[in-house]
Amino acid sequence: MIVVHADQRNNQLNRAGGFNHCNGIVILDWQDSLASLKVDLTHDHLNPLGLVHGGLYASMQGAFTGLFPMQMKGRCRFCECGLIAP
Repeated sequence: MIVVHADQRNNQLNRAGGFNHCNGIVILDWQDSLASLKVDLTHDHLNPLGLVHGGLYASMQGAFTGLFPMQMKGRCRFCECGLIAP
């Protein structure tokens, strides 16, 4: 499901497909040092014990940490490397 946001960056990222889409990860909001993501859990997100698979949590963390260099206009806060733009 694609959620439509007033912030066009969210719409563009949620429509991009790829890994986030395959795992059902939807970006609700993001700004400097804060992100809000959503996943509608299905049976596929659970491990054999019936708990949410740790890989989903790691994937969500990867999805939101990848947003912050974009917020910094392509510059990494920690090492000043160009992660998004050269």
